[in-house]
Amino acid sequence: MRKFITVHPEYSDMSPWTGRETADIVYFDRKRALTTHLVDKGYLDRTAWLTKKPLYMIEVKATTGHSRTPFYMSKRQYQRMQENTNTTLSPMVSPVIYLVARVSNVDKPNVEVKLYVDPEKLRQEGSLVFTGETWSVVPGPGAG
Repeated sequence: MRKFITVHPEYSDMSPWTGRETADIVYFDRKRALTTHLVDKGYLDRTAWLTKKPLYMIEVKATTGHSRTPFYMSKRQYQRMQENTNTTLSPMVSPVIYLVARVSNVDKPNVEVKLYVDPEKLRQEGSLVFTGETWSVVPGPGAG
């Protein structure tokens, strides 16, 4: 993406990325805007996240199909998901929230977005069903 954005005058001095990819979108919520929104929508517990300023690691999984179309995660994405589950929050560290944004019907007027906040927790609860090694993922019977 960086090689394309550098044609814009405001980003012409942006250097090429040489690091390893961590997520499609990495966002530090300094002002708690996203966190507040996710709390208000019921994705995060208000008490637990009242003062937190998390770093979001967001994977975007898009399809022209419906929301139950399986999506795929790499082995590294699966590991990162497991490493960044929020089952225990440290009061001393800004937590990382791993989130999958599932976008479906992208070629239709009724585009749908589902957010899977802490997909490792959702996997443990059975709300997301993971199928080995290729990590094909579908919503479980308890998912909305």
